[in-house]
Amino acid sequence: MGIPAQEIHLCGNETSIDLIKEMAKACNDTLEIKTYSRLSPLKVPHEPVETIYDLTPGDCIIAFSRAKIFAIKQQLERQLKKKCCVVYGRLPPETRAQQAKLFNSGNKDYPFLIATDAIGMGLNLNIRRVVFSTLVKFNGKQDAQLAPAEVKQIAGRAGRFKSKFPVGHATSFDEEEQDYIRYSVNTSLNQSPYAGILPNYEQFELFALGTQQGDVERRKFSEILEDFTDLATVDNQYFLCGIDSMLTIAKAIDFIELSLKDRYNICLAPCSASNSFIVNYLRQYTMKYSEISMHKKAEMEEPEDLLPNTKAIIEAVREEEVPLLITPDMLDKASLETAENIYSVLDLYVWLSWRFPEFAEREKAMEIQKTCNSKIEAGLASTKATTVLRSQKKRHKRGYTKRR
Repeated sequence: MGIPAQEIHLCGNETSIDLIKEMAKACNDTLEIKTYSRLSPLKVPHEPVETIYDLTPGDCIIAFSRAKIFAIKQQLERQLKKKCCVVYGRLPPETRAQQAKLFNSGNKDYPFLIATDAIGMGLNLNIRRVVFSTLVKFNGKQDAQLAPAEVKQIAGRAGRFKSKFPVGHATSFDEEEQDYIRYSVNTSLNQSPYAGILPNYEQFELFALGTQQGDVERRKFSEILEDFTDLATVDNQYFLCGIDSMLTIAKAIDFIELSLKDRYNICLAPCSASNSFIVNYLRQYTMKYSEISMHKKAEMEEPEDLLPNTKAIIEAVREEEVPLLITPDMLDKASLETAENIYSVLDLYVWLSWRFPEFAEREKAMEIQKTCNSKIEAGLASTKATTVLRSQKKRHKRGYTKRR
């Protein structure tokens, strides 16, 4: 598949097997498929959870937004007088690991975990029961019901072979959702018909050269992306992906002078395109990098007979670096959300430092990340929100209340 490795290991459910077979065949690669059966049973009770007072130690409540997670956390801690661990995608890896360790420890003061589907991101968790607060998730464009494969993957985090909870359970607070969970867990999943692909730099370069006369470096990269999306055709088994995020970043840095290759690489940076705080820092980093690059380019084109003082200025430019712009004191009065944003900016800088030597303050960034982790962990314990889960029993035909 063009990857410089002797072996490639792909881990996932069976829905992608047919696609992977076709990809391996097209690349003339040898494919070996190994299947593994779940060693611990996963059960879906007939009736849903009635109220939060039916939650028990080892339960993991699933929500799909940061706001909902903290609303549930505050409600449980206020009404059940028990603390909750939390795991969601924007948390730093170190904080996710710390929260997982606290939940797994069996600490009676932290009997519950509240999480998004980020519980599948490399964490080993001792979950007795997965409790869905909802089966609806924002898919990037609109709220949509989870697919059976998604429900099955999340529900499957309950129960671990030879653990404290060898039998897993999956449930919800709603009868109709309970039926859908049962269907999802027990149904055979359909094969995925498509796979997303992201064009590499060489393909964009060839496209730009083939569709424009003159200097492609002068053309806006956002226009190249838009034209590529409109004109490119792919095999029926594939679709273009990742372009929307690249396009947002490209528009944010279109006015900055860069080579086409540098622009492509920066557009791949781990930057939430919808987060103006992070995008603003990316823009500042890119402007400084552009300035350094232009100085270096001028240096390469300098004549032999430059005056000594001019050479000294150029030598100083050679040592110039892209500053981190984040300082530890910025965390002193930062809210949880701001601390998360700062961590993301630091993560962005570290990512850029591995690709551009001008980003030379990597160690400083990683050191501030440690302080940021502590700030975020402290913030997790003090966030307040409103009641969102049912806490009172109300009757209807099967003895439970449907949420409207």
